[in-house]
Amino acid sequence: RPSLQHLPVQKYWTPEEFDELGAIARDMGFAHVRSGPLVRSSYHAGET
Repeated sequence: RPSLQHLPVQKYWTPEEFDELGAIARDMGFAHVRSGPLVRSSYHAGET
């Protein structure tokens, strides 16, 4: 649980916004993109 010293959440991104960000990353040339509100950046990173 965050403490009072943590910054407050500024924005909650929607799944649709994550889809848009994933599309932007693919357009930039990223071959493997996992984009979503519950995606962990390092989870199964070695498999991609």
